[in-house]
Formats: sequence, structure tokens, C-alpha cells
Amino acid sequence: MTWYKATRPDGTDYHTGTIHYEPGKRVRPAKSSKRVLCGPGVLHASTSPEKAVSYNARWPWRLFEVEGRPFLTDDYDPHKAGFKQLCVVKEVPPYLAFGPNGKLAMRVISKVVELDAQQIRDLAASRAALWAALRDVSRPALWAALRDALRPVSWDALWDASRAALRDVSWDASRAAVWDVLRAVVTADLVGQYGLTKQHIRILYRPWQQVVGDPDIEELLA
Repeated sequence: MTWYKATRPDGTDYHTGTIHYEPGKRVRPAKSSKRVLCGPGVLHASTSPEKAVSYNARWPWRLFEVEGRPFLTDDYDPHKAGFKQLCVVKEVPPYLAFGPNGKLAMRVISKVVELDAQQIRDLAASRAALWAALRDVSRPALWAALRDALRPVSWDALWDASRAALRDVSWDASRAAVWDVLRAVVTADLVGQYGLTKQHIRILYRPWQQVVGDPDIEELLA
């Protein structure tokens, strides 16, 4: 089975900051008389990139594919396990944690940090105008569809990445506009499921399309 590990940008683990992951390396935890999952003496890995960043990772993270034989499991979460040692197979793109559309989400995040003050204001104004004029869609249905569609993705990880990209922006409306576009991007492949429609995606994406335009909405919905 393939397992995944998220680390800090320098390749060290989030829990102790002392275990360094790099391809081809075999890593072991510090010796401990007590071995518990997510505790001393145990390495932790997850079944998918999305799950690997969902516990305590912070953006920007690195992702590694690892191999090992689990000896501890979580009765409440089948997506993580504990190991006595792990072999680091290779590093994989960090955007895999955002799901099938992670590469597009990464494009958005990289552009967010390049936005100038006027574009940020325009995003906020466009979103405000959109929601003030919106009459032909049920907002509760939209938010319910998004909530369910985001379950396979790490909601916390996506939110953390968007906050990091907007660390110098204090306007709530601008943050909300960026949060809208990221949710549209990572759930676009799920149209037709959870009650999610193309109209929902277009609504969330419209302010970004008007101000930035990349990626284009048609690329998103292709």
C-alpha cells in the first residue's frame, strides 16, 4: 500500500521538527518506552495526500510517498497509521493534497500572492455586487453542496493555504472572494454529485474570472 507524509518546507516532521525526510532515506523515530499513534516513538503516515495534510500540516508543505509496515492503527480514522520506520520513496507535488484539480488550485494560489491592491479591491467589489444581485440560485443549496463536495479534500488544508497566500490582506471581503474561487476549483470535477452544478461553480468563480481570468472558467469545467 502507498502511504504519504507531509513535512515542513525543510523536510522535517511537524510533530518534533527533528526527523528529516528525503527520497531514498529510511527514517525512524526517537526511541521511546511508550508507543502511541501520534505520540513518541511512532512515525505517522496517511493513505492519501489529502489526508496527509489534514492533521497538523501548514502551508507551504512538502509531500512524500513513503513505504512501511504499519503496526498501529486508529479505530476512528482508517486513513492513518503508525510505523516503526518508513522508507521515503519519492517527493510528490504539494498540490496533490488539493485533489484531482490541485494543479489548477496551485495556479490560483500562486497568482493570489501576485495580486496588487487594486485587484484585491476589485475582487471584493465584484463578489459583493454578485451576491447582492443574485436571485436565481438557492444559497443554502449551494453551501450544502460545497460542504459535502469538500469532504474528500482537506478543508483545513485548503483554508490554511488560502490564508497563507493572503497573509498581507486584511479585508474580509477579499479573503472571501479568494476562498470562493479555491472552493470552485477543487470541487469542479464533482459537478453532478452532492447537488453541485455548473451554475454553482460559475457563480463562485465569476469575480475571479472578471478580475484575473486565469485559469479560464472553461478550462475549469472542461
